[in-house]
Amino acid sequence: MLPPEALALERLLIRRKDLAGALLNVDMFDRWGPKDGPEHAQMMADGAAAQRDHSAVTAELTALATATRARSPEVVRAWAEAHIDLLKRFIASHPDPSDDTARFVAKEESTAWHKVAAGDLPFVDENCFYIHIDPAHHAEWFGPR
Repeated sequence: MLPPEALALERLLIRRKDLAGALLNVDMFDRWGPKDGPEHAQMMADGAAAQRDHSAVTAELTALATATRARSPEVVRAWAEAHIDLLKRFIASHPDPSDDTARFVAKEESTAWHKVAAGDLPFVDENCFYIHIDPAHHAEWFGPR
């Protein structure tokens, strides 16, 4: 299990990824759902709220990651290394050719997490569609969700 500072970073990252999923849902609805009516109005209102929350959590995560790196760079490195491990496991568990895109996205994210470990990025803009980390593997690093 990682130190509390890394767990705080992870909670914000999870919230950000959950909001990205909500925004993806709104985008799909906007493309393929009804263009008017109460359902459309509600979805657009929900999307606006999710966008505000996503912007706020992104700012909070950026600030916390920057402050944590300044105080304890080893915590941010450990957080990044945990994600690199989780992505390696994801890649290994998706050998089917139909998972080529997911593996590609995971490799790109892994490269970005290496940049976080090196201090070049505050966090990774994780993919909310292709990458779904096994909850048990995630819990090994971060505890139950």
